[in-house]
Amino acid sequence: HVHMEEARNLPALDRPWQDSSMVGTSDPYVRITLTGITGKPMEKRTKVLRGTQHPIWNENFIFHFDWKHTGPVLANQTQPELKLEVWDRDLLRSDDFSGRVHSVLLGEMIEEYKSMYVTTP
Repeated sequence: HVHMEEARNLPALDRPWQDSSMVGTSDPYVRITLTGITGKPMEKRTKVLRGTQHPIWNENFIFHFDWKHTGPVLANQTQPELKLEVWDRDLLRSDDFSGRVHSVLLGEMIEEYKSMYVTTP
């Protein structure tokens, strides 16, 4: 479960077309990627919030996977990782990268989660 709350002071990546002296804004969204659990990345994405450098998403995301199929992946010593990337949505060109945060999920966290939610016969 990932809760995406907010971001603050994002760069203004959208510049006004007519007047370069005007302050720009941003149309941010977050790509949330979980890797190292199932063998292939699992991705979610927040909604785009238009015209803000201080977005408040307040969105929840749940990554569904079956722990029975994670054993071989975790046995290969992969480090489960959560990556958050902030992007600025552009309509006429490719989206602009704004920033990134990585968090390695510690083995103790994984084992605790498994012990709470995985039942063995």
